[in-house]
Amino acid sequence: AGIDGSFNLCDVRDLAAGTLRHVNDASFAEDPLRVLRAAQFAARFHFRIAPETVQLCRRMALNALARERVMEELRKALLEADQPAIFFTSLAEMEQLDPWFAELAALRGVPQDPAWHPEGDVWAHTLGVLDGAASLREKAREPLALMLGALCHDLGKAVCTREENGRIRAIGHEQAGVPLTRADFSALVPLAHSLDGQRFTYRNGTYDLALLGHHQLRTAAVVLETVAALRSIDLYPT
Repeated sequence: AGIDGSFNLCDVRDLAAGTLRHVNDASFAEDPLRVLRAAQFAARFHFRIAPETVQLCRRMALNALARERVMEELRKALLEADQPAIFFTSLAEMEQLDPWFAELAALRGVPQDPAWHPEGDVWAHTLGVLDGAASLREKAREPLALMLGALCHDLGKAVCTREENGRIRAIGHEQAGVPLTRADFSALVPLAHSLDGQRFTYRNGTYDLALLGHHQLRTAAVVLETVAALRSIDLYPT
């Protein structure tokens, strides 16, 4: 039997190859949440999603899913995967970023100055920051806040990036990212000052989720950048 009857984890060859394959087209398509679950399993267990499963997932509509169900799959990916970026790259492969993560999808192809960002475009940078943050989760007082901050910190670059005098710049992207964060996650996370019923604080007050990742993360030293962000919002236990 597969997990919840949808994925075949008993085939020795698939297990040996680390392949996640759906059991039945008709039953799998009955619940579109399985698209997100496939991505979540891929991230947590380092599975490769079978090509036929990817093709089926591309044809499924996710828009009508309940917010709480989507948030649960996202939460597991962010808090339980050592490489949560795989969740989003899997959704991208299945052409399913846009229904719930359109502002993240907009980061693909947005250029950055290679002198500061040799890793590539803003999409690649964001996924690198996300995986770097995952290595620090256990040190954070509020690990979900840390992960959402890493995920959202550069959303504003999608609308602010310009080439000026031969340089690629994104002036004001921190502020521009605030409404984009709200747009991407207001359907998932009850805003403005709560997240799963919890409150998170600056040293001097309550933070707005959309402002959590406002720091300019300029270099490829993702872990050092994320540590700086952690310290500035006082997520470490005292």
